[in-house]
Amino acid sequence: KMNGQLSDMAVTDLLTGLYNRQGFEKLMQEDEKNDDRNNVILYLDLDNFKYYNDTFGHELGDYVLVRFAYVLKQVVKRIGYAVRYGGDEFVLVLKEKDVEFAKGVAEKLFVMLSEGVNPDIQRKIGEDTVIPKEKLITCSVGISECKGNSIAEALNNADLQLLKALVFVSALLFAHGR
Repeated sequence: KMNGQLSDMAVTDLLTGLYNRQGFEKLMQEDEKNDDRNNVILYLDLDNFKYYNDTFGHELGDYVLVRFAYVLKQVVKRIGYAVRYGGDEFVLVLKEKDVEFAKGVAEKLFVMLSEGVNPDIQRKIGEDTVIPKEKLITCSVGISECKGNSIAEALNNADLQLLKALVFVSALLFAHGR
């Protein structure tokens, strides 16, 4: 039993409860053994995280990460898995989904951040502290399909797409009137 717990701890991020990089590597190997390559990767980077960590301290920074991880778990429940890839970077793997579906997931995430996470953070900080609109938590997203590629190749492609994500996030901001 203890060995099982230690094994779980080795592949799980202790703060968020998501898979860590080692867990992700293990899952990628299993997926590739099963030739499970009809997946979509979303590479996520929290925007403005440093502001909260530097302005309000690491305890609030940890709260932001834990709250975001909770949202990711809700989004991928029964359709994939979430990974804390490092710092404020996360990966979602959506099983047997396509890019259009992944775009819908990204939009849902954006709405959940706007309507759930940001108000929760505001309550945690205190209503008397005003967070500038441009400092609200958002996320940039890069999306890539695995079809015909290894998950590692798709992840690299999603990372490249993340660099272009500001356009996507700006479009979502405009679409939601924020």
